[in-house]
Amino acid sequence: MKLERGLRPLLAAFCTAVSLVALGGCSDDVTCPGIEDGLEPSIIASAIEGVGTSGRFTRAEIFCTADPLPGALTTTINDRAFEASVAVSDPPGLAAALHETGWIWAPGIEAELSVTIDASGIATALEAVPDPPRPAAPAAASVGETLRIAWEATEGADYYDVRAVLKAARGDSLVLEASTRETTVVLTDSIAFAGAIEGRVAAVSGPLAEVGAEGNVSGFGWGFFTFSVYDSSSLFSTAVDDRAPRRDR
Repeated sequence: MKLERGLRPLLAAFCTAVSLVALGGCSDDVTCPGIEDGLEPSIIASAIEGVGTSGRFTRAEIFCTADPLPGALTTTINDRAFEASVAVSDPPGLAAALHETGWIWAPGIEAELSVTIDASGIATALEAVPDPPRPAAPAAASVGETLRIAWEATEGADYYDVRAVLKAARGDSLVLEASTRETTVVLTDSIAFAGAIEGRVAAVSGPLAEVGAEGNVSGFGWGFFTFSVYDSSSLFSTAVDDRAPRRDR
């Protein structure tokens, strides 16, 4: 299912968020939210507008859990409705998604997430859609070298997500990922094998999941909502050969 494939990073983000909240200062007399607490619903939601092999797309996903578990979600971003929510088991909760061909929201627009949970209450979050970044990467590199990607800060971005795949001619592949508030990143300490690196840099508005991070979802629930953007100018590629890396004399 498309929903199941898209939810994997969202569920990973939920587990990370719960762990980070706990690391950020739970004690015997301070209760941190989580699946087992029996408190308000926990929400992780993300929207991304990007470009793929078929052109531009918009994709958004949400995961919500509580104790007791909610029975239904009604989710919108700027009144654009998600599909009906479905139950997932690991971790237990409800999920819903929105998939569109083309971009729905232009950079600069304020995207308002609204989640009605069991008709008991509404949780909301508001983030501006950021401008896509324009990264620069070397056209060629050698095995054993590092790969540095750089770009200028873009309007509305709180941080940047970098994702690339190193593919070898023989079929091996390696995923390289990083999140940073800076405008430069070194994806890997050492390029492992010859092939080609294809990647993108996405601008993200919303809170970065890290120790001490506070969520931006309020109302009947807590959690995190992010909006990511990249276009064809946000893509980069680097050819990797198996020659020894150059050494400075």
